[in-house]
Amino acid sequence: SLTDPIPLCEINEYLKKLLDEILLEKFPNLADKNKQTELECIEKYPYLAKYIKTDESKIKKAENLIKFAEKKYEAEKRDVQKRFEDMLEQGRYTDKELFLENVERVNDISARELAKYFLYREQIIEALKKIQKDSNSCETDLHNIFMEMGKTSDSTEKNFSKYDTNLWLLDDKYLTYTRAYSDTKIKTIKNNEELSPTEHLADNNEPDLTIFYNQVSEDLRDIVIIEFKSPNAKELQNGVSIYELSRNIDPLIEAFDDVRVAYGYVIMNIDDKLARGLSRQAGIRTFSHGDYPVFYCYNENLKDKNNKPVPTHIYIMPAEAICKDAESRNKTFLDILKKC
Repeated sequence: SLTDPIPLCEINEYLKKLLDEILLEKFPNLADKNKQTELECIEKYPYLAKYIKTDESKIKKAENLIKFAEKKYEAEKRDVQKRFEDMLEQGRYTDKELFLENVERVNDISARELAKYFLYREQIIEALKKIQKDSNSCETDLHNIFMEMGKTSDSTEKNFSKYDTNLWLLDDKYLTYTRAYSDTKIKTIKNNEELSPTEHLADNNEPDLTIFYNQVSEDLRDIVIIEFKSPNAKELQNGVSIYELSRNIDPLIEAFDDVRVAYGYVIMNIDDKLARGLSRQAGIRTFSHGDYPVFYCYNENLKDKNNKPVPTHIYIMPAEAICKDAESRNKTFLDILKKC
């Protein structure tokens, strides 16, 4: 009206709202489509579920819905952080009601941030599945999914990122690693770990992945060695990878005096013939992970620098089993968030 005009910059948005109302009135089935669009967006972006549900658009488009939710999410993150900082600066944390309210809001945002990371993990799992099925995939493709070849990741460095590696694919406990080496010579690893220089026949070997992490104390660490083989490798090539693991894990263990437990993984395609052969090897136990076999053996013959035995657990497994396990670990958390 003349007394209450719509600002020029808002006319298009106002007209769009009116048109959406007319469309919704003339075509009632659009309400069902709106609901479907909303559910699809929540499925794809579970950490935005809370904000997607507050969108009041008459006609919902996925792109606009996500844009709206992201904006609300970022605004709330800033607000929650500021309110919490103000509470601490003003010394109002003794106000029990205010404190609990702010903690609850921080927890909610933290859970959504974690869900955003889990969404990234789902994408990595999908990438691993595609590499495994692609007839043109090579060992490098598989290797780089877990950690880029030739790189070193140190969790104590300032520029460390949780996206440096995807070692969680094997087990979430490996996220606590102190240092990880990808395609690095054993002699370089020894130098970086500040060991006394020694000449060893295996010092020029390059384990695909070498990981150190503290499990129970700062004085003891666990070591993980991983060998990869192309999803399209032949039977004999797969057999070589099992030998490579044993060739690399022994010289690394015997170079240290603070290794509590060692883990070895061979990740490769396991067909029926290979599965049959492995299942008949002495000392190898077979586990079923869905439709995919995982082979395990325990080795108590490897010793450290002081000739003390180091318990060593060896796993031979296909990438499909890794995907299955990682998916189940992600799913529970994401399902909870979608309902929030």
